[in-house]
Order: sequence, then structure tokens, then C-alpha cells
Amino acid sequence: GGGSGGSLSIDASVAQNTVVGIVEAGLSNAASVHTPGSVTVSAVDFSSINSQATAIAVSAGLSAGAFSFTVSGAGVGSTNVIITSTKAYVSESAIGDSMSPVGSVSIQAQNGAVITADITALAAAVTFGFENGLGVAVGVAVAENLIGFDLDGNSLPAVVQASILNASVAATGALSVAAQSVQLSKPGALDGSAAS
Repeated sequence: GGGSGGSLSIDASVAQNTVVGIVEAGLSNAASVHTPGSVTVSAVDFSSINSQATAIAVSAGLSAGAFSFTVSGAGVGSTNVIITSTKAYVSESAIGDSMSPVGSVSIQAQNGAVITADITALAAAVTFGFENGLGVAVGVAVAENLIGFDLDGNSLPAVVQASILNASVAATGALSVAAQSVQLSKPGALDGSAAS
């Protein structure tokens, strides 16, 4: 004879991070730019997310009767979004002229995005019964890192642009127009469970 006993333990954790960055540097509608030195237009953006989330559930059951059970569940989710736009430009302007050129001209756009996610879900279940025991443990960890997408999965690509539009440049030195972009995602998800 005898009765039964049991226990239940559940833990859940959710992290959500969004970074939206818009950086622009420009020279626009400048009728005349004169300098013996260099002209530089630079736009730089660096966005980062470091997400950490942990869920731990431990359950223990003891029954003096015929049957003992225990259930333990831990779940953790992390969603991280970076959407950026970086532009450097010269438009509708005159930089130097044939009589008075400038030195060097540099138009630079640089964009970087880094997401690091470290998430952990651990579940443990221990049961003690004089005759029969059942232990169930479930741990689930999910990390989703989105660069250039919103939470609904819509594509919003990172914009990195360096340009000269409808402008004249007279320079004795180098002319450099460059756009650089680096995106890095480091997902880390650990789930574990143990039952006895």
C-alpha cells in the first residue's frame, strides 16, 4: 500500500536586445572649399551586444509510499538585433579648383557590428521512493542573433556607403573613397539536464 509524492520545478529566462544606429557625415552644398591641407569626411559606427542569460531549475521528490515523481524544466532564450546605417558623402559641392587645389581628399565610411550571446539552461530532477521513482529533467537554450533583420525576420541590410555625388574635386594628393563593413555573430547556447 502507500501513497505517492511528487514535485515540480520550472524556471524560464528571456533576454531581448535591439540596437539601431544611424551615423552620417557629409559635406553638402558647399560652393567652394579651399585649404592647403587635406579634406576628410569620415563616418564611423560600431555597435555591439553582449547578452547573458541563465535559467536553472532543480527539483527533488521524496515519498514514503509506493511511487515518487519529480519534474524539472529550465528554458532560456536570447534574441539580439543590430540594424545600422553609416554614410559618408560629398554632394553638390566644389572641393578645390584648378587655381587652388586642396591636398588629399578622403571620404570614409566604416561600420562594425558584433553580437555575443552566452546563454545557459540547466535542469536537474532527483526522486526518492521506497519502491518506484520517476525523474524528468528538461533544459532548453535558444540564441538568435540578427544583423540586418528585425524581430519579425524582415530584411533590413546594414547600409555602409561612401560617395561623391554631383561634386567636383581638385586635389594635388590622393583621392580615397572607401566603405568598410564587418559583422560578427558569436552565439553560445548550453543546455543540460539530469534526472535520477
